[in-house]
Amino acid sequence: MNTSLLLPKGGRACVALPPRMPPLRLPAHRLDGGSWATAVLPPRSTMEPHLLRQSDPALRVMTDFARHEALTVAEDRLIEDALDDMFRLGVHVLLTARDGKVTGLVTSSDIQGERPRQLIRLKPQLRPEEIRVRDILTPWSELPAVGWETVQQARVSDLLEIFDESGYSYLVVLEGAADGSVLVRGLICHTWLRRQLERLI
Repeated sequence: MNTSLLLPKGGRACVALPPRMPPLRLPAHRLDGGSWATAVLPPRSTMEPHLLRQSDPALRVMTDFARHEALTVAEDRLIEDALDDMFRLGVHVLLTARDGKVTGLVTSSDIQGERPRQLIRLKPQLRPEEIRVRDILTPWSELPAVGWETVQQARVSDLLEIFDESGYSYLVVLEGAADGSVLVRGLICHTWLRRQLERLI
């Protein structure tokens, strides 16, 4: 697998997020006498967690938005507020949204890096505290993307090859819906993937 499996950029319309799967609700049971049973927690497992390997399915490193809430930020939010949101949520990337549609992506590096300074050089009348997410985000049409079907068949090693050849930090995963629309099914982070693999060393 190589970067030829990346979906072409440009011409992409804004897309939506998939509906989250409902939580699993188990029925409660009572003893024959009608009273509620007293239960205890099982002993904690002493097994070591499964370390990530390059031969593992790529799905292991994808944040699936059908199972986990997609964290988004409005395009008109001030970048300092967006950075505070990231710190509070413990993430480094947020999808950007407008009118319920995904329009791009912004990272903590975008906010703390060169993009705000470049913008001020182009617009000297703009003050740093006035910069909004829409001013520095990576627009949807420029985001690197792979198909959901590709990720389902891929291994972690395939993703590493894409990241190494392309230099991208993130990949968005797109899924075609039954009605012909496109959904953002998930997100894959290169830094997190590498960090998990380093635990094997």
